[in-house]
Amino acid sequence: MQGTVKRHRARTPMRKMALFAGLCVLTISGSCLVGVPLLPEAAGAIVVHASSPQQGSVHVAVRDAANGALIPSRIRVEGLGLSRTPDVRAPRRDSVLIDTVVAAGGEVTLPLPPGEYRILCTRGPEWTIASRDLRVVADRRSTLEIRLTHVAQPGDWVASDFHVHSDESPDSAVSAEQRVASLLAEGVRFAVATEHNVATTYPEDALEQPTGERLGTTAGVEITTWSPEVGHFNAFPLPIDANMERRGAPAYHGQTPASVFAAVHALSPDTIVQVNHPRLEGHIAYFDLHALDRASGKGAESLSMDFDALEVWNGFDLARPEAVREVMADWMALLAQGRHIVATGNSDSHGIRHHLPGYPRTYVSVQGGRSDDPALITRALRAGRAFVTSGPLLDVRAASAGEHAIHGPGDSVSLRDAARRVDVRVQVRAPGWMDVRVIELWVGGRLLRTVRIAPGSISERRSKLRAGTKSDVEYAAMGVRFDRTLRFDAPRDTFVVVVARGERTMDALMGRRGVLPFAFSNPIWIDSEGDGLHRAVAASPTPRATPAAAPARLARNEAP
Repeated sequence: MQGTVKRHRARTPMRKMALFAGLCVLTISGSCLVGVPLLPEAAGAIVVHASSPQQGSVHVAVRDAANGALIPSRIRVEGLGLSRTPDVRAPRRDSVLIDTVVAAGGEVTLPLPPGEYRILCTRGPEWTIASRDLRVVADRRSTLEIRLTHVAQPGDWVASDFHVHSDESPDSAVSAEQRVASLLAEGVRFAVATEHNVATTYPEDALEQPTGERLGTTAGVEITTWSPEVGHFNAFPLPIDANMERRGAPAYHGQTPASVFAAVHALSPDTIVQVNHPRLEGHIAYFDLHALDRASGKGAESLSMDFDALEVWNGFDLARPEAVREVMADWMALLAQGRHIVATGNSDSHGIRHHLPGYPRTYVSVQGGRSDDPALITRALRAGRAFVTSGPLLDVRAASAGEHAIHGPGDSVSLRDAARRVDVRVQVRAPGWMDVRVIELWVGGRLLRTVRIAPGSISERRSKLRAGTKSDVEYAAMGVRFDRTLRFDAPRDTFVVVVARGERTMDALMGRRGVLPFAFSNPIWIDSEGDGLHRAVAASPTPRATPAAAPARLARNEAP
């Protein structure tokens, strides 16, 4: 019944409301989507000021440099010199300036007053960024042809956002069509509709875009508990029944965490329970509400650990790395206690311009990079075959020392090396504009090794030259910024998490300040005993580092 349900706004009492302006998209001439500011309280008819006779215009077309095809993109306009950043206004919000266009069809014509402007075109963190300065003359139309290069191609990794809102939530004014367009413009290929307390999926006619790209999706819900507030929890994939109240979404009033988790798991063995923003704000932060002590893994009597995934990075903490590190410490402490909990990163976007969808995001490994089969995505996610990022693509593989590194996040490595040594192959890819400066190797929840990538070093261009491998030029075209094998001793069962981070913010991409490149993998489990079991490692001594082994061949991502 997913394709026939009627969308409506949930009427759930909420404290967590969006306090920022969103960016809505208005269809003009078929495929062009023009951004206008819209606050939740300003919902209604959208008015775009008509061009005056004194205005000029610029037609912008954004194409894939590889084949010339139009691609979904985000276009931002900045005023230069004495020219003001252009102002496209919504009713009753005439003082709000919005500078951004989501071009679902890859092209748009912008009416602009005469002046000097900079046009910035983006397609998400896998692509190059292009900017052009131009002068707009009254009564004349300028044309810009922008070509972006897909540098860091993800292969089998599917960019996903498992927590995003549209206008069926009371704190969002973004329509389903606008939400889908905004996700694809950021390079997100799979997303779950997670409205507050109503089971939802995106309508079929919203999923297909003018360029022919299609968003993969499945139905979901954000269970926003009330009276008492015990946390916010996403559930997906979710069966939808249009004849039931809130389309069959689980109860949210008068619940305990245990009752919510049990109700969701009873819906389907494939349904995932994700704990959202566990440390974000006291009244909605699950770990704070139930007094989790990370050292022991215990808390208040109301605390239940019967969930599948933990939103380690939420978009409200996008520019707060210290908050992300805090939740990572919680998560790795739980892993060290033997709990298999999958980490996710999601935007929790309620708007567009001021709260971009897809940042952070979760990449999930699916054979062939398929985004059209929700079952493949959710099964791979449940298995932990995923990494979280605001930009860099992170491929981590591990093996017993001397063997080909083929085991990725979610997998288990049984050591056959008598010395119980582990090789971890780390490859990081990113476009040249993105800073990647530090690699961290975490073992058993403790930082074992930090590797700095010096500007202009061989590691920054590519790894060491190796006979029979790709040339430096080919590696640069792939966006390879780091490619090395790190070795460590594992005398006991443990797990490996890798972090890649930069030290220069991504202002051009984000259209805001303060967001750093940051990525981390889900754990690879190390079975040091070789008995197929994974024991708690919290009491293990800090592993001892050994010199790096020779790099091993990078294997193709395995199927889930």
